Amino acid sequence: MKAGSASVPVMAMVRRKPSERLQPTCLRPRHIGPTSGVTVWGAISYDSRSTLVVIPRTLTANLYVSLVIQPVVLPFLNSIQRDVFQQDNARPHIAVLTQHALQSIDMLP
Repeated sequence: MKAGSASVPVMAMVRRKPSERLQPTCLRPRHIGPTSGVTVWGAISYDSRSTLVVIPRTLTANLYVSLVIQPVVLPFLNSIQRDVFQQDNARPHIAVLTQHALQSIDMLP
C-alpha cells in the first residue's frame, strides 16, 4: 500500500514556537477519558459457529450460566458431532457456579 492511501496515514513532523503551545490552531482535540466497550461471546467448531451473545455488563458466573451456557452452549454442542468445550481461566469460567452447571450436564468429570 502507498503512504497517504486511506489505510496508511501519512505522518508529518510539525514544529511550533513555544509561544504557540496552547493556541487553538495548534491543538487537535483527543478523547482521553474512559470509553465504553462491548463484550461478545461466541463458539466455533470445525464446520459451524454459535450465535454471538452480547454481554450487557460485567460478566459474572450467574450471567455466564444464564446467558451463555444454558441458552447457547448446550444447543450448540447438541448440534455438532464432536464436542470439546474449551474455555480459558477467566473468573466466570472457573467459578463454582459454572463448574456445577457444567457438571450437571456431564460436561465436566
